[in-house]
Amino acid sequence: MVVVLPSTLTFLGQDLGDAIESLYALGFEKVEANYENLARQFYPLSGVVDAFRKALERSSRLGVEVPVVHLPYEDYLALYSVDGVKRLLDVVAKYDVRFAVLHPTSRKYGGLSVELARKIVELGERYGVKISFENLVSAPPWSRVEETVRLARDSGATVCLDTGHAHINGYDVAKIVEEYDRYISVLHLHDNSGSKDDHLPPGAGTIDWLRVFQAIRGKDFVVVLEVKCEVDVEGVDVCRNRAVLTYKLVSTFTSSS
Repeated sequence: MVVVLPSTLTFLGQDLGDAIESLYALGFEKVEANYENLARQFYPLSGVVDAFRKALERSSRLGVEVPVVHLPYEDYLALYSVDGVKRLLDVVAKYDVRFAVLHPTSRKYGGLSVELARKIVELGERYGVKISFENLVSAPPWSRVEETVRLARDSGATVCLDTGHAHINGYDVAKIVEEYDRYISVLHLHDNSGSKDDHLPPGAGTIDWLRVFQAIRGKDFVVVLEVKCEVDVEGVDVCRNRAVLTYKLVSTFTSSS
């Protein structure tokens, strides 16, 4: 069964907790808590654990479920390694988070070995949180979907397939969904023109969405709408409309009925 939910990326410029509340005000009861909201607020890496704790406490008070969290980027993993992931999982596991999306460290940081990835996955299992490695834009070797799938397969993780990242790297997104569906647990869904990671709504770029939606339909995926909206630039009303309309569009086209 496909579960569709928005990301806090839809309210960039707002703090993570504020973005969760903005989505709640629109009627959303399930959201992805995304690290990018903290990065835009210039949170130091040393403070992100506490920031996630405060945001998830707020979501709990509101009654908002957070099935997916997007953990900090590869510089965090390179700096703090497994211990850093442990500190984050210790927080998110208290709020029934099912999937923790993680960018594997690229060659710039020495890469991520299968052995280290397996330790992270085993740690997640102890906390009841599934680690989901995401394919990246320009971070070899993880710009290649096949390499990300291999890492997930060999370490016991799942894949977070990012449609926009795959499109930039020349993949047929629908074909990738069909080929690797058994490894995918989370789909980061957004569009672009094939050259820049714009995080546009479906249809605003050049991905063949009719085929992608057909490939998604009936799968056991959590589909996260990672559509960006800059609150301070575009205005809060634009961001609200984008969140609601994108959700209605994707929910309609991925429904099994």
